[in-house]
Amino acid sequence: MTRRFPKPCTPPRLFASKPIRTRYAFTQGSLENFTAGIGYFYTGDRKPFTASSWVADFPFPAWPGYDRVDLLFSYSWKDYLFQLNVGNVTDEYHFATAPHGVALTEGLPRNFKFTMTYSW
Repeated sequence: MTRRFPKPCTPPRLFASKPIRTRYAFTQGSLENFTAGIGYFYTGDRKPFTASSWVADFPFPAWPGYDRVDLLFSYSWKDYLFQLNVGNVTDEYHFATAPHGVALTEGLPRNFKFTMTYSW
């Protein structure tokens, strides 16, 4: 069995499968009431998981890891909040889940979601 080492630019395993998100809200100046945010999600290569020992010993290929970046932009005005979310900005093709190690679920391609919220 050979051990594969991560590529030099791969984030440390500490962040494996954990999102890192941050946002900044402007409170003064011409960008007052504007918020921008970014999210980073990393998942390393994954082997299929199953409780059945004969299947666990079968040499299934590993599903490749992926990096995903999401963006958020919002603007508040009076009692309204306008928000745009951009998911998977780099349009990274990836497998999001693999329930029971058998069925693969593709992750979403680049996507956009706009919401308007009114508070009273």
